[in-house]
Amino acid sequence: MPPSPSDFGGNAEPRLPAWRTQVAPPALPTVPEPDAVLPDVPRRDFVDPALVAGRSIGVWVYVLALLLAALADFGNFFQIIQFAMPSQQNWLLFVIVVGFTACVLFLAHCVGVILRLLRAGENWIPAYFAVLAAAAWLLLGGAGLYLRLTNADPQGRTGTVEVVGQGAAATAAETAGQAPVLGASLVFLGLYIGTGLVAMIGAYLTHQPAHAAFAKSRKEHDKAVAAAAEAARSLAEARANVEMWQRRSAIADVIRWADEVELLNVGEELKKRARTSIAERAQDAALTEVYLPEEA
Repeated sequence: MPPSPSDFGGNAEPRLPAWRTQVAPPALPTVPEPDAVLPDVPRRDFVDPALVAGRSIGVWVYVLALLLAALADFGNFFQIIQFAMPSQQNWLLFVIVVGFTACVLFLAHCVGVILRLLRAGENWIPAYFAVLAAAAWLLLGGAGLYLRLTNADPQGRTGTVEVVGQGAAATAAETAGQAPVLGASLVFLGLYIGTGLVAMIGAYLTHQPAHAAFAKSRKEHDKAVAAAAEAARSLAEARANVEMWQRRSAIADVIRWADEVELLNVGEELKKRARTSIAERAQDAALTEVYLPEEA
């Protein structure tokens, strides 16, 4: 039973200790009103569920653009590799161009991915990795541009020819084909930068490290749901079989009970007939009680 105020001395009310009254109560968290509009804070990390819910149409546009960029780089790099190795066979040139194209696009893709991770606050990857990838990408592009500027055709001839004057010992050099070489070099530079930007920007906008894990977990979830549905179907069938056998057992019990009742009735009828037959033969009704006593 709790103490009353009289237990503390008459009508005096119980008081809290001094240290309890000096401590300020903790501040309660403020809860926004239901109709209040929270400020739209842009997300920098990967917690937005829309990024893992599926592939948007922008991702497929990026994939298509990347494939077209790979084809353009393949044609662009094929001439460069011919300039560098004019005596090699075509199949070897094809293999080298495929590897060169893959390296260039992958380096540009890595730059976009690393920048996206750094933007999201992921500190496990150093920032200088992006610098190294960008430097390697620029180095490969510079090497290709140099080869394109110093070669006018796949046979490796330079853009400078020598013209010998008639009756003169000195020679005069003039530039031949500089305009076509410069134009082709500008085309190479534009395609190289354009395809690199496609890979970088596309990787920055579409990279989601949790998407693969989400897709795997969703696949496992679908498998688990299918297995649960199959188990539920098997359980329903088992319960239906149990109920069927229970009904059959109940029907069998009723039939057995009816047969027992019928057999008891037949037994009583046979007892009556036996008593009557014994009394008739012995001409004494008391003998029936000796052989067939009455049941209590």
